[in-house]
Amino acid sequence: AGHNLELTVQVKPSAQQPYVYVVVQNRQRVTLALAQPVQDGRADFVISKDSLEEGVSVMTVFNGDRKPVAERLYFKRPGDKMNIALKTGEENYGLRQKVSILTSATDGSGAPVKGNLSMAVYRLDTLHRPEEANIYNYLWLSSALRGYIESPAYYFAENDAQTAEALDNLLLTQGWRKFRQDGLPGSQAP
Repeated sequence: AGHNLELTVQVKPSAQQPYVYVVVQNRQRVTLALAQPVQDGRADFVISKDSLEEGVSVMTVFNGDRKPVAERLYFKRPGDKMNIALKTGEENYGLRQKVSILTSATDGSGAPVKGNLSMAVYRLDTLHRPEEANIYNYLWLSSALRGYIESPAYYFAENDAQTAEALDNLLLTQGWRKFRQDGLPGSQAP
């Protein structure tokens, strides 16, 4: 993975299979479906990262009988995000004083962009600490994963090797979510 332009998915079936398949989904929509013959006990799939959509992609490996046998998640960092700036007429306001806020939205190069925005106002004091979760990391990451994600903003703060490795480790813990192997307690045959 890392900063390469391609992902290699290597499949080594435990039983003789003529073909194996990889299906990639993003936001519950199939974005890529590949088939590969098994040669010398393995099949290699090379997937261009450009062919993947932004956000979390679910890669599912299917055996020759088209039954799911493995799942792995991959995250493609979103491109330029909208930068939103707010400016108020005054630094402090009195009780029930009218507040005017000027908003501007720009892309990564500073050019203005259109946006559909909403705003919420809430009291911030020393007893309340805002959560690191925001709409950006929720839409791109948390909404696609199960359970509580500790410090989701961390994965977007920097775009370096350490953050990429931490994100990859997080996704490793999330695989195999939809399918259960036969014979496991409470499982249903896929």
